[in-house]
Amino acid sequence: QLASLPPLVQKDWLPKQGTLTGKIHVQGPVNRISEIKPSGTLTGNRIFLKFKEKRVVLDKVVLSFEPKTQKSFLIGFSLSDLFIDKIRLKKSTATMVVSKSSFELKQGNIWPKSGVLVLSGAYNLETKDYQLGLIGKELRMEDFRPDQTEGPLSLQGNFNGKILPEKPMRGLSGNFEFHTINGVILKASNYLTKILTALNFKLPGGDTTLLFDSLGGNFAIKKGVLSTQDFEIIGPSIRVQLSGEADLSEETINAEVAAIPLQLTDEMLDGLNNLIRKSQTGDSDRGLLSRTMKKVPIIGGTLQGDEKNEGLLDGVYKMVPLIGDKRKEGEKSEGLIKTYFSVGGTFGEPKVSFLPEKTLWF
Repeated sequence: QLASLPPLVQKDWLPKQGTLTGKIHVQGPVNRISEIKPSGTLTGNRIFLKFKEKRVVLDKVVLSFEPKTQKSFLIGFSLSDLFIDKIRLKKSTATMVVSKSSFELKQGNIWPKSGVLVLSGAYNLETKDYQLGLIGKELRMEDFRPDQTEGPLSLQGNFNGKILPEKPMRGLSGNFEFHTINGVILKASNYLTKILTALNFKLPGGDTTLLFDSLGGNFAIKKGVLSTQDFEIIGPSIRVQLSGEADLSEETINAEVAAIPLQLTDEMLDGLNNLIRKSQTGDSDRGLLSRTMKKVPIIGGTLQGDEKNEGLLDGVYKMVPLIGDKRKEGEKSEGLIKTYFSVGGTFGEPKVSFLPEKTLWF
């Protein structure tokens, strides 16, 4: 009964329930632990763990031990029906070589609902350094982000670092890339929703649903800081480009986002015209963007301006030809507007600010 055992590792990972049954034979010198050879099999059933806010349930686990050389042995893992919150993994298998100084992952495979994730890596017991490589084959986004994103997923990466008990993410470095095509974002992120709202851009699929032709980019990680220069969402109605960095340990973000609406630009500009007029007259019956003035940091006093200073959007009229001199009454616009935003704050509460000086017409 796993719940009755005292913790041997980090207390958060102590199983809350489950059973472990089997027989292990151990042979070797008691004064040289590294030369002890285990053999046998252990079977676990209905094991439940909780790490921070994540619930982990393993329906069945099989651990097999087998001597390999005079100073190493093999551990085989086989997991069936692993649930991590809403994410279900049908099966996972791995073979690990254990020696005095290291664990070496030789064959690792994880099967979600679709495709397979292939893993390889090593961990040095003396230096606490690790390496991990992964390649995804025929994966689906919805298997890892249920209720948020749908589409085929291409994924690969290589990671290395050192395990730091206090801040595990601070020891992480490496690089990875992922791409998906012809999919849908079922629930836009906080920062993306704020940017689309600020643009008075209405999502064609609903309040938070965004269709895309392609989504993805290349990422680097250095000591727990994730960075990218080419993350991009390209859809039939809008194009979004992101560059910047995120501190995975502190859960903060510092990035710049460019948004290029590809739908009727005149409709968006009419919305901006209407917003400025109503915000200056104090009209209580305001449109979508005006109603969010208190919610979105780029909107408020700086947007409306005052008697001495013009607001942000007033300034944009003068800075962007499309909105200023080139757009005459009754004239249709021929082109696109590229609007820039900065994104800061935390993962849970991002702060979005408009960058009028970088806005472009092309």
